[in-house]
Amino acid sequence: MSGRHQDIIINIDYETGELNWIIGDPEGWPEDLVNRYFFKPVGQTEFDWQYEQHACMVLPDGDIFVFDNGHYRAKSPDKYLKAKDNFSRGVRYRINTTDMTIQQVWQYGKERGSEFFSPYICNVEYYGEGHYLVHSGGIVNYDGVASDKLASQYDTNDPLVVLNSITVNC
Repeated sequence: MSGRHQDIIINIDYETGELNWIIGDPEGWPEDLVNRYFFKPVGQTEFDWQYEQHACMVLPDGDIFVFDNGHYRAKSPDKYLKAKDNFSRGVRYRINTTDMTIQQVWQYGKERGSEFFSPYICNVEYYGEGHYLVHSGGIVNYDGVASDKLASQYDTNDPLVVLNSITVNC
């Protein structure tokens, strides 16, 4: 299940209703929950958590595939990124529920930076190993720069507002 506005993906046991694990930035969560349910990144020096994600799915091999909107890319307002410095992406995580570790094994979008940043309306699709669709659907630019405002906050007749959507087959 996806808790988009909590920046978490959770797994529950449907028979018992018990929480199994949580994928997400552990900042601000109680230490007992972090120690028991959150994964710890391993495998590379660069790792990014997902923020305000869409389209979470479990792949046939157990990996987790998700569109990471990256909205603010932080839990604390004092660490928020501006849209012009941010990115969105499709990301594939490999989890180990025995040792509670997580590894980022694939991503697309970060390298495109703010041109691909979309705080809402996005999707990923899995068509088979190595065949993905990544859709950044709510891109808003004002005067050529990624905007911190949503499209609904602009007069769409303003010639400086550009609304965009980018779909990539990877």
